[in-house]
Amino acid sequence: MGATGYVGSLLTAALVADGHTVRALVRSGRPASRLPASVRVIEGDATDAGDVARAVGGADLVYYLVHSLARHDFADVDRAAAGILSHAAGDAGVS
Repeated sequence: MGATGYVGSLLTAALVADGHTVRALVRSGRPASRLPASVRVIEGDATDAGDVARAVGGADLVYYLVHSLARHDFADVDRAAAGILSHAAGDAGVS
């Protein structure tokens, strides 16, 4: 999550270069062109439990690099998104 941002795009490229299979939850309309072609892009929203569950299902590891700093209520939005990811990762058995 957060794969299209600066840090996320660098991390994603490094993971792909190391031979890992990478899946990224990307907001609709967000430029996935920063991502290597082999990345499986899942359009969705970090605050939508169904989208997050779809993204983390079957994953071994999840990186959370999401922020909502452009919003005045970013702390609340980020806290909610982190909680959603935590529950979805736990339900999916992410190690």
